[in-house]
Amino acid sequence: MNQICRILLFATFFAGSAPAFASTGELDAVVRHCGTPGAESKETSPVNGQLERTLIYNKVLYLHFEPVAGGWAFTTAWNNHLPMTRNELEGRLPCFRSAMQEAAASAPAAIDPTIASQTTVQQASNDTTFGIPHFALIVLLLITLLVFILLPSARQRKLAREAKKPIDRVYRAPNLDEHIDPLPAPRPLNRDLD
Repeated sequence: MNQICRILLFATFFAGSAPAFASTGELDAVVRHCGTPGAESKETSPVNGQLERTLIYNKVLYLHFEPVAGGWAFTTAWNNHLPMTRNELEGRLPCFRSAMQEAAASAPAAIDPTIASQTTVQQASNDTTFGIPHFALIVLLLITLLVFILLPSARQRKLAREAKKPIDRVYRAPNLDEHIDPLPAPRPLNRDLD
């Protein structure tokens, strides 16, 4: 099990650094061995923002190449929208293996100048990336939102509890004199005495 993990780890690191040690004439070798592609395009890569060249074979196989010193080096292959491993690509496009072998044998591997001189290249900072200030702002907004959502409901719960409390009612005996008009005083009877 440990041996398999080591192999996978090595393969992962090697796959990430393979374009740095790629042969320069890989694109030309692919065109020589596999023929002219059905379509070809040059665009800016959405991944690294650099120029990228794409060869399209059989309307579904997309081979991406990036510029290196002296030519173009193979980077990735896609079957429509699905990434392909090198073995899958060689199975679908057998001429690709011989093209890569020719490119590797014909020219020594071009080493990226920054790797050769052991210097670092500082890329321009991207101010639109997500970072700690953005995360802190999101947390602050969430806390504010929770405060404004929970406080009114706490107030409503308090009013509901007060409404459920029994109210002490005091009853008094009704005073009918207030509500009944008094009878008019009796008039004296005037009788004539004869």
